[in-house]
Amino acid sequence: MAKYAYPAVFSPEEGGGFSVNFPDLESCYTCGDDMVDALTMAEDVLALVIT
Repeated sequence: MAKYAYPAVFSPEEGGGFSVNFPDLESCYTCGDDMVDALTMAEDVLALVIT
């Protein structure tokens, strides 16, 4: 199984939570209610985009 690394940018939102963007992948972004949730959501969206 190949392993890849993609940088992710986690940005705090004004109303709380975090948005997540993968600058190297077009239209690959998500958000979460807190940092743990944002990380989980980032893993999920990344898996969907690269498969």
